[in-house]
Amino acid sequence: MSEFSSGHSFLPGRTQRRGHLAALGQMFVVTLLWASSFPIHKQLMSGGLPPLSLAAYRYFSASIILLVALGFQRQRRTQAPVLPRPSRPRPGNFNEWLILLGIGLFTYAAQGVHITALSLISASDSGLVSMTSMPVAVAILTSIVEKTPPRRAQLTGLGIILAGMYVYFHTALAGTEVTGILLNVLSSAMWAVGIILTHVAVSKLRMPSLKLTMVSMATGSSFLLLIALVHDRTYVPSLSQTLWLAYLSLVNTALGFGLYNHTMKILGAFEIAVFQDSMVIQIGVLSAIFLGETISFRMTMGMLTVVIGVGVVQYFAPERP
Repeated sequence: MSEFSSGHSFLPGRTQRRGHLAALGQMFVVTLLWASSFPIHKQLMSGGLPPLSLAAYRYFSASIILLVALGFQRQRRTQAPVLPRPSRPRPGNFNEWLILLGIGLFTYAAQGVHITALSLISASDSGLVSMTSMPVAVAILTSIVEKTPPRRAQLTGLGIILAGMYVYFHTALAGTEVTGILLNVLSSAMWAVGIILTHVAVSKLRMPSLKLTMVSMATGSSFLLLIALVHDRTYVPSLSQTLWLAYLSLVNTALGFGLYNHTMKILGAFEIAVFQDSMVIQIGVLSAIFLGETISFRMTMGMLTVVIGVGVVQYFAPERP
């Protein structure tokens, strides 16, 4: 949760709160876009599109869209009158590119692993596992990197989350489902590393959001594309699959990740990770509507319990200046 110093006057504090609410509103749009990706991915894979090709085509195409947007942005800046800009710390180019490379590899390799896991289990199951394990991984990493371990109340919230998972997974799981869950946990851990690196790039190195999104996505998706071309033998999507990939690239990826990285200017890494757990309900509802997946009363109670646990963790987040 965002905290504001008592030394601030009323108007700056009010402005900061409005900025915080605006960032949360942007994160809600991001989670809604990303949640809608789950049923779309399932439909595309059921039509024969391999998971690795799906991830590679989606993110590489989005990086091209962002590259065009970055070109337009730079063109507008060259045509605009030059105004004095506040100075900001500039790290060495090597440090910048190293962090961008790390963000690209961890974030978008995680997407490849995640979509592969989605091919083995249902969209609602995949969403719950991902959204539960990811903030746990972020909490561990922030404890190590930022030396801010979770509070006791947050650990209580984590216990509520785990209880919700137990309620949700009340039946024995088949071998493929176990594999899918383990892959989801792995992708969540990789995504958590990407969150920490992105937060460092935005809050400490002050990298522009569009540049950060484009460069990291281009590096990560290029690596993913090479693997997909070798593994899937250059799969050629159909016309309908191409149209869906174009939508995913433009809206759910280029726009979604652009907004996501922009919120890093205001929200903390753990705060963002926890907010993403609201996708549990969104994915469950969308999967039931568009995929016909059954969401029983017990599964619903499990999802709601997870969300309550997430709320506890969010409410008792460490104070930030």
